[in-house]
Order: sequence, then C-alpha cells, then structure tokens
Amino acid sequence: MRKKVLVVGGYGFYGSWISKALAREPRVECLVAGRHPPRGVPVDAGRRLLALDARDADAVRKALQDVFAVVDASGPFYGDEAVLAECCAARGVHYIDLAGDRAHVARVLKLKQKAARSGALLVTGAGFSPLISALLVDHIAPEFERISEIQVQLAPGRQSRGGPNSLLALLHEVGRPIRLKQRGRWRQAEGWTGAQNVSLPEPVGRRRLYLCDAPDLDYLPRRFGAESVSVRTGFEQGLLNLGLGLLRRLKQRRGGVSLAPWAPWLNRLAQVFGNAGEDHFGIGVIVRGEQAAQSLSHDVYLLGRRGSGPAIAGSGSVVLLRRWLQQGVHEGGAVMAADILSLDDLRPLLKQHDVVLVRH
Repeated sequence: MRKKVLVVGGYGFYGSWISKALAREPRVECLVAGRHPPRGVPVDAGRRLLALDARDADAVRKALQDVFAVVDASGPFYGDEAVLAECCAARGVHYIDLAGDRAHVARVLKLKQKAARSGALLVTGAGFSPLISALLVDHIAPEFERISEIQVQLAPGRQSRGGPNSLLALLHEVGRPIRLKQRGRWRQAEGWTGAQNVSLPEPVGRRRLYLCDAPDLDYLPRRFGAESVSVRTGFEQGLLNLGLGLLRRLKQRRGGVSLAPWAPWLNRLAQVFGNAGEDHFGIGVIVRGEQAAQSLSHDVYLLGRRGSGPAIAGSGSVVLLRRWLQQGVHEGGAVMAADILSLDDLRPLLKQHDVVLVRH
C-alpha cells in the first residue's frame, strides 16, 4: 500500500526535484502542494497537484488527512509561525523542512514535546544549511582534538540561485543584523558585508562571498564547540552581488526599509544573466583547530556539476523518507536533520547526480 507524502512547494526550484524523486518511489503517493499550483505540471508522473496555503491552519489540517509525511520546501521561512510543523505535531504526521532560517528552526524544535506525544517526528534544517555544512565538518572532525573555527562557504550556480522565494529570503537578510560567534564571544555583524574572495575547487573556482545569517551560526558552535563560526554566500555574477550591495546601502539610508519590493527587479536581473556564468554549485567548510598541540586546518567541499544544486539541497529529505518507508519511525519529537543523518547516508544518492566530495 502506498503512503501519501505531501511536498509543500513541490513545484518550486528545490521542491520540484524532491517531488520528482519521490514520485519514482513505488511506495509513495506524492501530493504536490502550493498556494498557486502552476499549469502544465505533469500529473501522469506520479504527482498530484493540491492548492494549499501552508499558513492557513484549517486548510493544512484538512490537507494532512491520511498523510504519512510532509516535506516543506516552500520558503521563504522567515516570519512564518511554523503552522505546517505545528499541525503535523498535533496530527502525528512526520515532517521535514529545508529551512535555512534561524527563527523557524527554533520554532520547530520547540514543538518537540507536542510531537513526541502524537508520535510525529519533526526534522528541521534538512537543506543546505545546516545539514550539509554540519556533515562536512563531521567528515573531518576526527582529525582534530579541538575545533576552534568553522567557515561555511556557499556558492550557488547559475540555476541554483532558486526562484523568486529564494531571492526574497536573501533580500530579507541583506543589511540585517547577524548574531555570530567570534573568538568565543557573540557579536553582531551585518548581512551582505565582510566580503571575501575565495577559491573553491574546480569547476566552481573563484567567488566573492558575503556574510549571511543561517542556523549554522547557532548549531555549529553548539555541536562542535567552535569559538568562531561564519557563513558566507554570493552569486557567481559580480553584477548581482553589486546590486545587493547597493540595496544594502539603500536600506541603511532609509532607516531599515524593507527590500521586499525590490525582489521582482532582482529576479528580472537574475533572469537577464540566467545564461551567463557556470552552472556549478559548491558548498564547503574550512575547519581550524588543534591536534597534538599543533595548529591544523582542513577544508572539504561538495561540488555539483551541471545544475546539481537541487540534489544537494533535497538529498536529506529523500534519504530520510526512504528510511522511514523501509524501517518505520520508532519515536517522535523534533530534531535537527544533521543529528540523524550522516554524509555516508547521502553519498550514494549524490553520486547519481554528479556530486563529488573534494578535500584540500
């Protein structure tokens, strides 16, 4: 008997990859949900469309009837009240999200007791951040006696920038205060500052990356005891980076005005340059610390060729759902995705999509 899996935002950039992967699973009946389902999505490929506003609790409760699990790939997650996760916790429906927003992750984790009572397992942060970054640190952590610093580098490719919602989430971060740990103390920085020119392994190459907010800034210091953690990202096209820098200064001059109205403009600019640049994706960590009283530094990357960014973002959700379908879910609660997954869990799926692990 097939089990219903509801993918919210399942026709978006990352959600589409997840819903297509799940539609190929013989044990899954895949429901693709969103506020405005587009026309032309193939319903004969194992996916069925469903109109749903994930912030409408009544609509969500109706949509969850007979559903085994939910994947929330909708975004942007900032400013929401985690309605979908809360309804899943109340109804005993398992839940996974790709959230890269610190506040959303915290809201989901606060539902731990409620989810445990219903038998639902809520898994948050199963996208790039902080799942992949944490698993990359895990990969090299045994080589350190003590980890002092972690730098996360996220370099999206031409297509892996995502759609309008991804750009809207990015605009929300530009110019906002960021709380991050540096040399053991929490301090405040500003989104889209602290530019660094970095060189990722080929085929990604040289990029200019900027400070951004992410759940990693809370999770990695707690998990690894690091005294300093930073996260940086940036477009492969310098003009797009420049445009965001100008918007940051505009926000400063106008007293913190919202940049959301500029999202369509930025999206059009991204489309103009949609065929420029390479479509290679990279996410990596630089880890510094000590071993045998000697300073040590290692870096490791996941590199996606030919538009493999969605596979990196969606692999955690697909692997978890396959596990649940095969083995069942034996306890409820709320956890970070990196607490129940390993890089070895993801690598077989990533290899199928031309994603490679590179160490320097």
